[in-house]
Amino acid sequence: MPAMKIRDSLRFLTVTFFAVSLVSLGCEEKKAPAKTEPSAAPQKPKVEKGGTCEKNEECADGLGCAKDKTCATYKTIECRGRDRCKSEGRCSGSDKGCVAETDDDCKRAEVCELKGRCSAKKGACVAASEEDCLKVCKKDGRCTLKDDACVADSDDDCKKSEACTRFKKCVARQDQCFKKDK
Repeated sequence: MPAMKIRDSLRFLTVTFFAVSLVSLGCEEKKAPAKTEPSAAPQKPKVEKGGTCEKNEECADGLGCAKDKTCATYKTIECRGRDRCKSEGRCSGSDKGCVAETDDDCKRAEVCELKGRCSAKKGACVAASEEDCLKVCKKDGRCTLKDDACVADSDDDCKKSEACTRFKKCVARQDQCFKKDK
């Protein structure tokens, strides 16, 4: 047999022997198990600001579930717990602190009932329409809208109010109704 054939045969036998030895020792090449995706149930989308919720986890990132069951920023939730929310309508959190962000903030506040300031403007509750002044007009004669406030602009404003009929405050002065001087 030519020498070249013998060498090739010896190589073949060596490689075959080596491979058989590895398999018998448990060193065969192991394949990684196939990756399977976990079968996750479809997640409900997170509730955005103003949406209805039952718990914080239901709200989008950065929001929590407020007492009124709506998703709100944590600053807003804090502001809603303060006295200024109830009295002045400053119920929404912002980088400027607690502000009146919506007309609803103002309409729920005492300042709407007592002063006709039922509309939000630049973070505060103001009187923005004659409609805002209706409640305070009947009660104390502040029927005229002037500079974001309800004022008693004339004696006629005062005369159509309870302030005039019950307490004799029928004269307009300094945007309010007063008793007539004697």
